[in-house]
Amino acid sequence: MIRKEQGMKKLLAFHADCGRMGSLDGRFVLDEQEQAALAELYGSTISFGEVLGSIELLEKHITTVTDDAGFLDMAERLGVDLCSGFNPLSYADQDEDDDDDDEEVDP
Repeated sequence: MIRKEQGMKKLLAFHADCGRMGSLDGRFVLDEQEQAALAELYGSTISFGEVLGSIELLEKHITTVTDDAGFLDMAERLGVDLCSGFNPLSYADQDEDDDDDDEEVDP
């Protein structure tokens, strides 16, 4: 069984179509707390660096692949890595770190 302190986990898919430039895709497992943090990013601009630049993260970019606790628990116990590609939550953290670098510091 999935540990209760982590909350219910979901395997989510991320897909952002950037037209002729390409698309950004990813799969990742998030617990309830991380899902709430991701939902707070909807409407925010997230920079994916040189890959395809910045996009506005919309709810339509994220879909639930599965929330089957038995499947997710079995994958974890077997050491199956269900995560691949881009996780917007990871890039949002980088944006916050970059903002700190932009602050002026008095000598």
